[in-house]
Amino acid sequence: MPKSKVAKQSELDALRASLSSAESFVLAQFQGLNMKDTVALRRKLRDQGVSFKVIKRTLLKKALAEKNVTLPDIESLHEGVAIAIGSEDVLAPAKILSEFSKKNEKVKLGSGYLYGDVLTVTQVKTLAQLPSKKELHAQLVGVIAGPLRGLLSTLHGTVRALPAVLAAKASKAS
Repeated sequence: MPKSKVAKQSELDALRASLSSAESFVLAQFQGLNMKDTVALRRKLRDQGVSFKVIKRTLLKKALAEKNVTLPDIESLHEGVAIAIGSEDVLAPAKILSEFSKKNEKVKLGSGYLYGDVLTVTQVKTLAQLPSKKELHAQLVGVIAGPLRGLLSTLHGTVRALPAVLAAKASKAS
């Protein structure tokens, strides 16, 4: 059943609001995806703080035009077009949809957007391979802690060897 103009307008307004604060988003086509897989995908996205909306292409084009964004493959996406909008972790939409599309051939990645730049499907797949912000923080902590751990080990070895040196000196003196 077709939606009324009021319903379409409210959907467009909600999409505009989501896109206005979005740092990144990725389009996907998931025609023919069963309900179990759809629920699993939505749950995984929601757990990472990603908003996922199924939207008509015409409404999506209007909302993107207002943000001055033109996506190259929007015309090639057919029924079942969705947009995953990331606000907390900008890599999360690309990572989750890319991972899910590898397991389920009915999900096809589309183009995306990151900090004002339009991304092709290939760039979205490349973006999905980058480490997340948490992983980068963990790597940074490891890099910083490595030399400190070595210094601590060296200082601890010196302190541990001091009693043996003193005992040797004492036995030599007597």
